[in-house]
Amino acid sequence: MSLDTLPNELLLQLESYIDSQADLAVFLQISSRVYSLLVANLYQRNASAALLYGVQKSLYSTALKALQAGADRNVKSRDKERPVISLAAENGSLEIIRLLLEVSLLSPSPVDLNIFDKNRYTALFLAATHGHASIVELLLAHGANPNLRESTGRTALFMAAIRGHTAVVRTLLAYHDDPRQPDLEIDVVINQGETALLAAARQGHTEIVFMLFKRGASLGTNSRTTVQPVLHSAVLHRQPELLRLVVNRDEIDPNRIHRNRTALGLAVANNDEDLAAILLTDPRVNPDLTLHPGGQTPLMQAILKNNERLIQLLRDAGANPRIMTRLWVSPAMFLEAPTREARQELIDKHYGFGVRLAQDWTLG
Repeated sequence: MSLDTLPNELLLQLESYIDSQADLAVFLQISSRVYSLLVANLYQRNASAALLYGVQKSLYSTALKALQAGADRNVKSRDKERPVISLAAENGSLEIIRLLLEVSLLSPSPVDLNIFDKNRYTALFLAATHGHASIVELLLAHGANPNLRESTGRTALFMAAIRGHTAVVRTLLAYHDDPRQPDLEIDVVINQGETALLAAARQGHTEIVFMLFKRGASLGTNSRTTVQPVLHSAVLHRQPELLRLVVNRDEIDPNRIHRNRTALGLAVANNDEDLAAILLTDPRVNPDLTLHPGGQTPLMQAILKNNERLIQLLRDAGANPRIMTRLWVSPAMFLEAPTREARQELIDKHYGFGVRLAQDWTLG
C-alpha cells in the first residue's frame, strides 16, 4: 500500500511521530497531496526558522507561509545577527519587504525598521549600500531613520554616495526636500573625517557631488585630516566641471597638500594643462609650492615634461624660475639655455638620458 493512499487521519498520526524538521520536509515530498496536508505543520514547528530561510533565499511563498504560521518578524540570522527585514533589503527582495510590512501593520509586534545587526547596519543602510532605490523609498515611507550610523559613523547617504548609487542618493534627497519629514543629515562626518560629498568626489561620482552641494553640503575638509580634498579628487578624475565649481571658494584651501602634492602639483604631474589652467584662475594658488623629493617645483616638472603650455601658464602665474632643486639646477638654467642642444645637455647631465626634448620644443 502506498503512503499516498492512506487517509488523512493516519498521515497526521505519522507526522506526529517524526521528530526532525528535516525528516518531515523529506516526508512531504511523497506527493502533492501529502505536501498540501502537512506543510502547515512543518512551518508551525519552527515558523521563525522557516521565515529566515525564505528571506535568505528570496522565496516569497516560503516567507508568506512562515508568517501565516506565526513567525517572529524580527528574527535574526545567527552569524551577523541580521534581522529578516535587513536580509531582504540587502538581497533587493522588494516583494518580501512589502509582505513583512503589510503583515506588520496588523501585528501587535511589528517589524522594527531601525533595528541594528552586529555591525550596526539597518535595513535602510543595506538597501542604500547595494543600490536598491525602490526599497529605500519604501522603507523611508514606513518610518525608517536615514540618519542612523554604523560603527564608523557612515550613514545610508554616505554609502550610496561613495558607491555611486545616484538613484538612491536622489531618493534620500527627495526625502530631505519633503517638509513633512525630519531633516536628513547631509554633512555627517565619519570617523576618518570624510563626508558623503568628499567620498563621492574621491570616487569620481561628479553628479552626486553636484546633487549634495545643491543641498548645502560642504566642499571643505578639516586641514588636520588625511581625507583627500575635493580639489585633488577633481584633478585625479579629470573632472573640469567639478574643478570649476570648487576653485576660488573661501572654504577651499588651494594650496592644501595631500600625499605630498598640491592640486596644481598633481595636475602638472599628470601633464594636464587644462586642469592646471583652471586651478591657476585662483590668485591664492602658490605656483612654487612643492614637496617633491627632488625639490622640483611645478615649473621644473613642466619643463622636464616638454609641455610648453604648462610652462607658460606657470610663468604667467608668477612661478619663480630661480628656485634650485636638490641637484642644484633651476628652471632658469633651462629657460636661459641658448639652443635646444644646450638645453638637452643640461637635462642629460642632471637627469640622465630618460628625458628627451621634443623636436619643436622652445623655451625662450
